[in-house]
Amino acid sequence: MAVRLAEGSATVLDVRPADEFAAGHIPGAINMTLKEIEGIVPTLDRAAEIVAYCRGPYCVDAHQAVAALR
Repeated sequence: MAVRLAEGSATVLDVRPADEFAAGHIPGAINMTLKEIEGIVPTLDRAAEIVAYCRGPYCVDAHQAVAALR
């Protein structure tokens, strides 16, 4: 993933709260809330893979972010 981020062929969206993002995140990730997803869609590179993540496998926020992006 780090290589794809560096190449610009992937975008990582971190949908955790800002305080959790500040405590640690994937370098190059963009932090936003689910409410902010719709506003960023026009700025995303449609050719790049978009990866959304949150706290872990049981966190539904990443799934909701992907649904909003679709």
